[in-house]
Amino acid sequence: MLEIKRSAHKMVRVGGIDQIHLLKIGDKRQIAQQVKKTVSLMKGRSGYIACTSDQIDRDVPLENLLIYRDTALKAGLYGKEGKNE
Repeated sequence: MLEIKRSAHKMVRVGGIDQIHLLKIGDKRQIAQQVKKTVSLMKGRSGYIACTSDQIDRDVPLENLLIYRDTALKAGLYGKEGKNE
């Protein structure tokens, strides 16, 4: 991810969230930690779309998807709510 962050400033980056090892079998803490790390690393560049590295498999628990979604939305905010002023 760090190499992508350093790449051309006009690129839009997509992905970076592993659905096989993280979303499928990770616990709430692991998911939140990795999503925060990924979004924080990519945030502030020309564009980043937080999503899985590929499709979301039907075996991914709904609770894990909701943790991923909520964490990504909060981590992607700027200002007071996202605490990235």
